[in-house]
Amino acid sequence: MPSRKEIAKFFFDPVLPAAKQYEGLRAYFVKECSARKIALRLGYTLSSFQTLVRDFKVNLKEGRKPEFFISHHPGPKTTPKKDLVRMEAITLRKQNYSIYDIQALLETKGYIISHTAISEILREEGFARLPKRSKVEVRQVSISRPNIPEVTDVRSLNLSDGRKVTTEYGGLFLFLPILSELGLEEIVATSKYPGTTMIPAVSAILSHLVLKLIDKERHSHIDDLNFDEGVGLFAELNLLPKSTAISSYSYRTIRSMNLCFLEKLIHRIHTDILLDAKVFNLDFHPVPHRGEESVLERHWIPSRGKAFKSVLTFFAQDSDTRILCYCNAQVYKRSQSEEVLKFVEFWKRIKGCYPTYLLFDSKLTTYQNLSQLNQKGIYFIT
Repeated sequence: MPSRKEIAKFFFDPVLPAAKQYEGLRAYFVKECSARKIALRLGYTLSSFQTLVRDFKVNLKEGRKPEFFISHHPGPKTTPKKDLVRMEAITLRKQNYSIYDIQALLETKGYIISHTAISEILREEGFARLPKRSKVEVRQVSISRPNIPEVTDVRSLNLSDGRKVTTEYGGLFLFLPILSELGLEEIVATSKYPGTTMIPAVSAILSHLVLKLIDKERHSHIDDLNFDEGVGLFAELNLLPKSTAISSYSYRTIRSMNLCFLEKLIHRIHTDILLDAKVFNLDFHPVPHRGEESVLERHWIPSRGKAFKSVLTFFAQDSDTRILCYCNAQVYKRSQSEEVLKFVEFWKRIKGCYPTYLLFDSKLTTYQNLSQLNQKGIYFIT
């Protein structure tokens, strides 16, 4: 057991900021100690303690009493979300439904609550855990869940009044005002991206955008969202397309579509965001191909220190805003040195003048092309 002197140190050497303030102000006003001594003992600078005293006086003068101590308010703590579904959960548990089945049934009635909260409700009400059941018993009690998602079809999208859908990715809808302001649907239509009766072009593009916004790395990961109607609504569909439709979509597009899309999109954001874009970072980026049989060219991959069969991409990025202003995923060795010239012509079509400064590696292009940049009045650093 600690001695009385050891315990006294707890009060003489407070650690919490509120406790230090209380002890300092009490010593100053009650014991009339000097501000310098108090500041030295409690670890304040003299000026900071004087500021503390000044603010304390002002607060008292204006009727604001500082609360140095936590006030505990005994009594029941209400949990509205749990109380709302408590009786429903109890009724379902009496029918031997599991926590996850109860959660799913409550969702069908519009109640969104975690399985942890349901477990707490049942524990508070005195329910024990369900005994281990056989597969037959589980099938008899468990609710039926769809194993095969519905067919993706814009004509099946239900937009009736009062209809509610749930999603784990509600943050997606925060991007809708931006997409509307950019006029994405008009840009997609002008770019002549392919679409079908079931999956229009704008829905296909929005479905690809979903994967980027929620940080899904592969097209196949879209199957994780097969039953999420909320994400489907973001793409203006009843459900998102399946992985086959998404991964094969690029085979139906051509370079001119992507270039038109880039031109229209950059033109829309250029006025507000890229108004003063003058300096651009240019570079190549190889994307390795994992397959064994490949007809792709071999490109040097710095991270591996050797050449691999890969897709060579080229991009231009605004140095200030980090916005990707231009890209090409169909770069070949025989013409890769021309990409810098293609970019400056692309920028001139949008803005009416060439970029001012370019930053790139010395191996990005040839001396002949550097001479052309010089003739166009474009400054560059390699």
